[in-house]
Amino acid sequence: MTSHSLPRAPLSRASVAREAFAAAQQITSEWSRSRAVRQMAGLLPPDCLPAALTLARALVSPTLRARTLMALALATAPDDRPALLAEAEQVIHTIPSAAARAGPLSVLAERLGGSAGAEAAQAAFAGAPDEADPNERGWLIVGLLPHLPEPARLTALAQLRSIGDAGLRAPMLAHAARHLPETHRPTLLADALTQARAIPDAEARSRALSGLLPTLPPAERPAVAAEALAAAATLNDDTQWGRVAQWTAASLSPEALAAAYPVARALGPVEARAEALSALALVAPEADRPARLAEALQAAAQVPGGWDRAFAVEPLAGVLPPELYDL
Repeated sequence: MTSHSLPRAPLSRASVAREAFAAAQQITSEWSRSRAVRQMAGLLPPDCLPAALTLARALVSPTLRARTLMALALATAPDDRPALLAEAEQVIHTIPSAAARAGPLSVLAERLGGSAGAEAAQAAFAGAPDEADPNERGWLIVGLLPHLPEPARLTALAQLRSIGDAGLRAPMLAHAARHLPETHRPTLLADALTQARAIPDAEARSRALSGLLPTLPPAERPAVAAEALAAAATLNDDTQWGRVAQWTAASLSPEALAAAYPVARALGPVEARAEALSALALVAPEADRPARLAEALQAAAQVPGGWDRAFAVEPLAGVLPPELYDL
């Protein structure tokens, strides 16, 4: 009997989670250790939670400590959750910088909900203007909008409008529109689209238009997706075109999708070619999908380096038909 034919012990989610947590405890980088525990928090079996909480409370960085406690709160019993969130809130308020407190407070607002969430959101919003990076500040404000009371939402919207970079401002305004009353939403989306179309730099314009797509009414998406791809085509940059193809593929019309295939096949960098073909294959018409998936898989197999090749194959993994597993 070969080693390949030996029976394997059945694996359970709990046993794999325990093994992953044991490995996470050995990570020397505090940031990486916290990140690993946060990512697996929802999968940890109850017997791992005490050790996970001990690990979280031992983190030196109050930001990491608070974020890890909040992640673990979702895995605790509902009756224990409020106390753990209150503990996280106490930690957040020990962070000296208002800007640094804003991010964890926004997560806390989402976890708490109701009036307590609104209070945490307003505290986070108060610190948002101190965040020097306009990208970080803007997306933080967008994330807080659902939890802010109406007067604060209007103030938040004014702050988003004041962001100088139209490439950042347009998608932020579009996402903000989701959290405004229905009567205000079309005007704000139209404003965001007008601003994105007016961006003179083609790369920034293609990024901004792509960023608007999830927020637009479905009927408007194909035209805007085509605009984004056309802007990327003027750059003579295969890698950037490939990225925009990934961002826009699900919104392209059937005609634009068909026209994008020969461009994707001709991309020079193999990584860009594989990722663009994968994105296009995932939304191909059902009759064409098996052939498109096979083509994308063959392109992904040519990507050098195990990590990069795995990254290129990953989007296809859940949709490949059995006959393509061994390609």
